[in-house]
Amino acid sequence: MADDRARYPYSEADPRFAPGLYMYPPFEGEELLAAHRRSRDAALAWLARRAARDASPVNRRPGPIEPVPLPGTASVRTVDLLAALGEAARDPGSSDPTAAAWVAVLARKVETARVLRAGYGPDLRPSDRDEAPLDAYAHLADLLARRCGPAPDAGLLSTLIKIDDVLDHVLATDPAGRGMLSPTGARAARRAIEVELALVGDLAQRRGRLPGAGTSAREARPPNDGATPGITGPGSRRRPTRLAGLAMLAADTGRARAYVDLLLADGLTPERAVVLEVPGASDVPARPHATPLFDNVTTLRTALVRADVPTQVVTADHLAAATILDAVAALDQSIVVVAGPAGGILGEAFFRLPGKRYLHVHPGRLPAYRGSTPMYYSLLAEGRLSATALFLDERLDAGLIVAERDFPPPVDRRSIDLEYDPWMRAVLLRDVLRRHAAGESLEGQPQSEVGARTYFVIHPVLRHIAVLAG
Repeated sequence: MADDRARYPYSEADPRFAPGLYMYPPFEGEELLAAHRRSRDAALAWLARRAARDASPVNRRPGPIEPVPLPGTASVRTVDLLAALGEAARDPGSSDPTAAAWVAVLARKVETARVLRAGYGPDLRPSDRDEAPLDAYAHLADLLARRCGPAPDAGLLSTLIKIDDVLDHVLATDPAGRGMLSPTGARAARRAIEVELALVGDLAQRRGRLPGAGTSAREARPPNDGATPGITGPGSRRRPTRLAGLAMLAADTGRARAYVDLLLADGLTPERAVVLEVPGASDVPARPHATPLFDNVTTLRTALVRADVPTQVVTADHLAAATILDAVAALDQSIVVVAGPAGGILGEAFFRLPGKRYLHVHPGRLPAYRGSTPMYYSLLAEGRLSATALFLDERLDAGLIVAERDFPPPVDRRSIDLEYDPWMRAVLLRDVLRRHAAGESLEGQPQSEVGARTYFVIHPVLRHIAVLAG
């Protein structure tokens, strides 16, 4: 950018090759929204010039449109599939469930793999390791824009913004890549970006009317639950009670520190702990960050040693390492509280270990808010935060529910990621483990699949709107 105003970083780097780009972004206030608008306006200006040079009419394919196979029934070439779906979507009143299913599949591919592949087989795995052409991204963005709706679905809108970031990046930085857009692809990209800007602009304009916006400081103050944060030394703690049959598997992050601090304040500790030194998707949650809600400065290992909890430290390259599995298998305890590295998910091998149940606290109400950063989606939709304690199984956030609790948004919503989210999860965990300490059996209830929804890491633009609504 030619001037010194804040840049829009999410299309400066290529999102396809920047893992973790959207996780734990810094808060930049209104300026990020302005920078996003400037970047998109520049992309639209280039697309308008392209349209002026290529004023050829949009030609419909002659004859009927070939039927598109249902996902998982045949191999497809991605760009041809999306072009056909886009063609069908131009018919008034089109609401083809096959198109909706394909949009969901390909949006998930972008969210999890960051790139679209040239082809996918009947098993929906890539049949071609080549990347799909830029037209595929443009057509998928256009289809998502059509499905977002006037009162936008924040999950779809978040994915749309991420795909438009790819298009924006190519248009701004890659003259050769611009030529990869066909005239039809350029039109699709233009429609997608225009819809995205309209939806983001409307959401930003009405954020003062979003659910929970304008909550008073008194209403948004964390509930007085009796926790005493800041247990930083042996002189300030009570003699702990060991939680029978319970261990902890945790990386040194704010969430794990909050768990241990609130439990120690309540006179409770696990019988054993395995502390993981494993890289996560972001190192931000592992950095010491002072907060009045809990001791987020004392390292996890130090806090456990002070509480006389037998602790094993395991260093590994990834969460599925055999050394970690062996350490968990060697635990005598049947319940394992899990607080892994950022973005870490237990693999299937953990669930094949006999006699182990994994207790996790998820920052959203289940099953409606599965997946990543659900607190921001629930803030945008409902104006509240929630936490759910559950026993994990192989499916993401779909295990047996042990307890749930709602929380008002904090006064300062900038504190959600590193302070309030770990704290509210720790509060619910402490509530559950009080029951365990009293001899109550922790039995969970199965989740209904009615209304179940899985979300991906929210785009920083939508996160900023949710924060600025407070």
